Amino acid sequence: MRGTGTPLENHLGELWSQFDFLLPGFFGTRKDFASRWRKPIEKQDDRARRDLLARRIRPFVLRRRKDEVAKELPPKTVIVRSVELDGPQRDLYETVRSAMQKKVRDAIARQGLAHSHILMPMRC
Repeated sequence: MRGTGTPLENHLGELWSQFDFLLPGFFGTRKDFASRWRKPIEKQDDRARRDLLARRIRPFVLRRRKDEVAKELPPKTVIVRSVELDGPQRDLYETVRSAMQKKVRDAIARQGLAHSHILMPMRC
């Protein structure tokens, strides 16, 4: 379940997070999920456990490719544009960037890298 960058394929902890948001309690606590599903599948390559988990989430996962949905859509177009921030915009961006960098560094110093997953500011 790894490799393409979609949230369900990065690691199973992200699967637990999404289900915990949408269906709280469906997989129990994060710790329960890790011992029951994540460790056997990711660390021990338990295929039976992986298949069981896939069957359990199948009713909730809709996976379709663009060619299955809208064949008339043109190919994807990517346009990259660089924009320079000026004056007050640049100052505000730098203030927020610097403050968040400090919060992240402080969290890592306090909790260690392994326990400093995602730090979300409540307000900027």
